Amino acid sequence: MMAAENKATPTLEAKEWHLLPLPSSAVSSSVTGEEQEQVEVGVVEIHPNNQKIVYATRRRSDHGRDLGKELIVVQDITPRSHHHDTTSSPSTTTTERSNPITCSFTLRELIQHLNQFRETEYLTSISDIPNAEEILQGGHMDAVTSLTVPLVSVQSLGAVQHISFLDGDALRYVVAPGLVGDDDNDKRNGYLNRERLLIGFRRCMVVVSIDCFNKLHIEAFIGPVNVDEYENDTKIQKRQPSSFAIPISEHILAYGCYDGGIRFYDIQKRQQAKACLGPNGRTNPIVKMVNANPTVLQSSQQQSFRGGPRIISACVSANAYLWELDISIDLPSGEINHFDIPPPVACFDGMVAAVSARGVPVTYPPPLSPTTRASLSPCSSWDQTDLLQEQFRISYDAHEDRLCFAFSPDAIGTSLNPHATRQERLNLNGALAFWDLSNLPLNTWPLPTIAPLCVTSLPRTKNGRVTSDLVLPCYCGSSDGFSSSLLVTLYATTANEIAAALTSLDKSTDDCVQKGVSAAFLTDLSTLQLVGGQSGFECHSLTFSSSDPTMIALGTQYGTLLARVTEDLNATPSSLATSESSSDCKDTPDEKPVVLVDENYRIDDNNGIEQTPL
Repeated sequence: MMAAENKATPTLEAKEWHLLPLPSSAVSSSVTGEEQEQVEVGVVEIHPNNQKIVYATRRRSDHGRDLGKELIVVQDITPRSHHHDTTSSPSTTTTERSNPITCSFTLRELIQHLNQFRETEYLTSISDIPNAEEILQGGHMDAVTSLTVPLVSVQSLGAVQHISFLDGDALRYVVAPGLVGDDDNDKRNGYLNRERLLIGFRRCMVVVSIDCFNKLHIEAFIGPVNVDEYENDTKIQKRQPSSFAIPISEHILAYGCYDGGIRFYDIQKRQQAKACLGPNGRTNPIVKMVNANPTVLQSSQQQSFRGGPRIISACVSANAYLWELDISIDLPSGEINHFDIPPPVACFDGMVAAVSARGVPVTYPPPLSPTTRASLSPCSSWDQTDLLQEQFRISYDAHEDRLCFAFSPDAIGTSLNPHATRQERLNLNGALAFWDLSNLPLNTWPLPTIAPLCVTSLPRTKNGRVTSDLVLPCYCGSSDGFSSSLLVTLYATTANEIAAALTSLDKSTDDCVQKGVSAAFLTDLSTLQLVGGQSGFECHSLTFSSSDPTMIALGTQYGTLLARVTEDLNATPSSLATSESSSDCKDTPDEKPVVLVDENYRIDDNNGIEQTPL
């Protein structure tokens, strides 16, 4: 099914490649004896409002390594071009850049501060217990054990799985208006010269801040009291986070739990502020949460948007729910004046949308529980995590007010062929499902299930498959020079290739929900070579800037690779990545043409397409 013609398909260009190398401390700490363990950027995030990134390093091997040396780094990415020689050849052209590291700390340092924080909080909580001090100083061992908090170890936390900015500038971009103070309020609260981060691990989350003296502060810990043993207690399991948290305001975080509920945590009071159970029930854990606040309200949105903060929760069965919260906060003090959680506004069945167009019944992914998650190594690589946690991913486009589901081939392959092996399922294409949230029905009960705007494919290449954790849906919008009727999705394959899927929403060419896709091969990282001599890049994480979607960041074994992907108005369809426009690029991979592919096709290495049966 073809949705657009070749002449209507824009040509994308990857350019301005620039590498932010790993800190020397991260590289030197990886040497063990005569062997050097490979260090990679496992998680990376671009600040939504400022020119900086945060990333966490990760070792490749699980054996003979010290997790405590893993680094969390905040680095400036503001381009400072002092000289550009336009007469030089691409191989000698350089652009001077200075990207200072604003702060960094090791996982061991974080653990030390976290244990001090937990001990202080626990002693404060038992201060009202009679004879607590005497018991701690010399009482019976059983009593002392009951009045002490278990220490968190580096091994129990494992590698960083998620990281995001929580400073005022970042919050003003993602949360609803009126729930975050202005710059003056940030200054009064001491946030003007501080970094503030949410760091997610497999079993817990930590909110940290770094002051202007580079001193680390723990603001909150969300997780079980005993990180090592909670999976053995079913009652405690149900209340623990099953998703990473999202900010509702400066001091309120929301996260999904294994009992199917949503809990709201007050950072200031360090306690739960609110909780609710959604229509997904108690046996369907919430595994994904996103903010859903549009940047600009259109006239059609004014009627269906009540103005409160909107969030989207997604369960392990790939059902998502849109919530509009009723909350008011006193900004100077951060106190909650009023907080009510009305029923969800709408429901979106991602799995049904992704496979129903093929005329087959839905087979849902396996249930996700604390035990199955904990059975993975604390430092599992992203492809191991994909087996349980990354069956799908949701994202929200604040510019176009759209929700997107990105499904891995493993998730939809179970529905297409329940008897197939996992390797057979992985050979399929991924899937994308989009919903328009700009004109939803009001006050409708029972809860309406909204039809998708469109469903399309993520073609795999001949050498690499698609994974949902390396997909950037809603990459470009009308604000970036593209038509609002064009959906652009960037993604990386397991063969370290960067590709783009372009889907037209032009109803004059196709009224069907199931859309065809134009696949554009951008670059092969394994053949990319920079002026500094680095080559053979591997993609371990991928993100883009919310405020400037043309900028992408890739976590590699050499550091963070920055690039810009834009529409090349002067290029022909066969010119996708050119070295002439790359400041740091010495050599680029072979050019690949834009090709129109059906949902059953894959991108071939020989500038063609290859059909693969379902």
